[in-house]
Amino acid sequence: MKRSGKPNRFQNLYIKALKGRSEVLQHTGDAHGAIKDLTALLSYCKRSFGDLSLITEDVRLRMASAYTINRSAYDRAGQILHKALSKRAIEKSPDLLISALLYAGYLYHEKSDPKSALPYFSRALKHSKRINDWKQMMICYDYLGLIHRMLGDHDKSHKYHSKSLSISKKRGDKLGIGKSSNHLGLLAREKGDYDKALYFYSIHYQVSSEVGYKRGIGIAAGNMGVILVLKGELEKALEYYNIGFSTSAEIGEKKGVAIASNNLGTVFANKGELQRALEYFMKYLSISKEIGYMRGVGNAHFNIANICLESKRMMRAEKN
Repeated sequence: MKRSGKPNRFQNLYIKALKGRSEVLQHTGDAHGAIKDLTALLSYCKRSFGDLSLITEDVRLRMASAYTINRSAYDRAGQILHKALSKRAIEKSPDLLISALLYAGYLYHEKSDPKSALPYFSRALKHSKRINDWKQMMICYDYLGLIHRMLGDHDKSHKYHSKSLSISKKRGDKLGIGKSSNHLGLLAREKGDYDKALYFYSIHYQVSSEVGYKRGIGIAAGNMGVILVLKGELEKALEYYNIGFSTSAEIGEKKGVAIASNNLGTVFANKGELQRALEYFMKYLSISKEIGYMRGVGNAHFNIANICLESKRMMRAEKN
């Protein structure tokens, strides 16, 4: 049944509180917790404002995002998004339409299907430009950069990330500056320009530290560690990997802890400290299993097997 009316002050506070907590849970890798909050909120919004209200539709879109991050519910996320985009009502709300297009593009990005993701991000950019929403334009440019990188077009990827960085600088958006710099660092790294990659990652680390964005600090520290390993600076890499590990642990971001554990294990393996390497790889495996990060599970098994083989080789060498 369709209902009319806007939320009152107390309803607004409740809706904002659950939305906010679900966002925090998603950022820290707890997709199940986010889905639980959003399910409760969806039920509340249906009762209070009706199944067809834009408030209710916004919650549905957020659930699709949480299902995407959950990684095991892609089909359910897709059903919500395609149903939302087929509704005429969503066309009346540019913000909701852009969100739906971005979530749909993100779903295909996570499914490693860049060709399907591209038209959604392109449409989102078109609508963002139409209403002159610079924040959404910035997000669209960054995602288009990621998609073109997946498609193998590094020049286009660089162009889009640079556009996003330009908007962020113009608007003084430090988080945006950090995010775009991180993507440009990744492109430089793939081209083998490690000094340039380190420069961009350092910007990401600096601006994240300035605004106290712990997740950004952890990501940037991990990426800086990767470059330092490639440059042969293992002790300095350990310093940044430890920052990434402790920062991710501090905010409860389990996937970040898992990746940092893998990074630390790799450095100790390169240093010949196999027992310490094994400890970190086992932690990587344990957390990856816990959060359903199957790529991490596979990588961890591979790394653990290599450590075991190297240990046996060293034991045979000692006997001889």
